[in-house]
Amino acid sequence: MRVGTKNTPPVNVDSAYELYRQGDLEQARKLINDILAKTPNHLQASALRDRMDNDEFNQFKVQTHELQQLGEVNPAASWGWLIVSVGTVVVATLFAIPTLREMFQSAGRALVQDPDAVPVSKPAVPPQIRLLFPVVLYVVSAISYIAFRRLRRLQEE
Repeated sequence: MRVGTKNTPPVNVDSAYELYRQGDLEQARKLINDILAKTPNHLQASALRDRMDNDEFNQFKVQTHELQQLGEVNPAASWGWLIVSVGTVVVATLFAIPTLREMFQSAGRALVQDPDAVPVSKPAVPPQIRLLFPVVLYVVSAISYIAFRRLRRLQEE
């Protein structure tokens, strides 16, 4: 549909729509504003302007949602993962030290033990099994540290 008078060149709403469809939003909005300046009650131009405004608002909402999910990371959360990582290393080490000490002592005794000596009672759980818990804690610590690094990278972007 062409709109215009004898003194002004005709303005085409279809051209504005085509610019909008191609992604040239600035030119499309400029053309729509020109149309509406000349004929304020132009229904197609008003509808296209409203559609552009609605699409821009929806894009803003999607971008805001994505930023909340990815980019907006609470700094305390990343430092919390680092604290968890360091804490699990400390706890794992505290659990591992007595077991490792016992293993080294028993290995030394086995080398110099007298065959006629009374055998030392063995603990109910072998030390290798008792070391599984600290190993699991070390793995949790590594995962926590990876989470810390990823969150810090997201904050820097």
